[in-house]
Amino acid sequence: MYIVGISVENRKESIPEVQNILTQYGNKITTRLGIHDEPIENRGIIITTYQAEDVQIFIEKLRAVESVRVNYMEL
Repeated sequence: MYIVGISVENRKESIPEVQNILTQYGNKITTRLGIHDEPIENRGIIITTYQAEDVQIFIEKLRAVESVRVNYMEL
């Protein structure tokens, strides 16, 4: 199992693409928590638990989105 932390700057512009990726891999995400910092800042944090060995592909797709940073750890 992996914990994947996703930081989204420019949330209003970037979140649709991030949401598409999360939906594409939704069957492998067992937990998802989203926190946004509105209205002061246009950013958000998403924390997921991911249960598949293709976590690197998932992370690469997220990192390809402008304004997205991703970190993860294996449990």
